[in-house]
Amino acid sequence: GHDGAANGQSEILAERQKCGSQVALIVKSIVTLFDEQNIRKTLILLLIWFTLSFGTYGISTWISTLFDDCGIRDVYLNSLIFSTATIPGNLFTVYAMDMVGRSNMLMYGIALGAVSLLGFALDTSSAAMVVTFSSLFNMFSIAGWNALDVVTTELFPVNIRGMSLGIMGACGRVGSIAAQFANGQLESNIPLLLCVTTGCMLVGAFSVKLLKE
Repeated sequence: GHDGAANGQSEILAERQKCGSQVALIVKSIVTLFDEQNIRKTLILLLIWFTLSFGTYGISTWISTLFDDCGIRDVYLNSLIFSTATIPGNLFTVYAMDMVGRSNMLMYGIALGAVSLLGFALDTSSAAMVVTFSSLFNMFSIAGWNALDVVTTELFPVNIRGMSLGIMGACGRVGSIAAQFANGQLESNIPLLLCVTTGCMLVGAFSVKLLKE
């Protein structure tokens, strides 16, 4: 009985030490992300993740509602067209990423996606315009996302790479949630909703230039 109790205490102590070392490693990774060497690129990337998530998830989760608000009859078919626009976006990324460069692909993907939303906003009464420009938005945005994943991975050393992706992803979730509230408030004025999303994404596109400097 004595030996069993001693073994149990040893196992508990080992588990506590293991948990303590894991917590220490997490804290060290977070501190490293925000140290003097990394803080600038960390903050810029957080802004890019927030704005791109605000735009892409804000539009993609509301696209059926927006189509319906615009008077488009076959909402589900056109939502399918919108979704399949990611296929050429992914194929283009695979083909052009190395030629164009990661940062350029990221900047132009976000910027062109934002501009596509302006085309959507120009004439919300035209089904052809709405579906075409929203699909272009989705195509360019996925190219931006593909580039952002690569850029985020390459900018940080291996020992904090996982933590960097986790924190960036969490910031992106905040952007996605913020978009739900913004879109809910602006649904009655679709051109304004699209312009707000465009402005947010252009901030992200401009931030990539700061990342390159």
